[in-house]
Amino acid sequence: PEENWVTALNGKLEGLAYVTDQSAGYVVMRVAGERARVLLQSGVSIDLHPSHFGVGSAVSTAIAHIGVLLSQVDDRPSFDLAFFRSFTASMEHWIAMASAAHYP
Repeated sequence: PEENWVTALNGKLEGLAYVTDQSAGYVVMRVAGERARVLLQSGVSIDLHPSHFGVGSAVSTAIAHIGVLLSQVDDRPSFDLAFFRSFTASMEHWIAMASAAHYP
């Protein structure tokens, strides 16, 4: 968006609605490697098989009760997980526990 788009939109909606930019409230974590899909599959309720979820695919889902925007960004495969910043420690904990379960 153009610079100051929030201010411009707020002016157009004055008296009708409020506009807030909460994009800084998200963190993006990348999970990558040949076993990344297996790891993530253990936490989501959607099919991440490459024939159904490939490069450019994106979904809103949950991992360990954390709302996540999940997307596959390349064939490595690499996945981006975008979620509210306040859940970072919880997501790191889930990844550590899921990794330990898959790779003892």
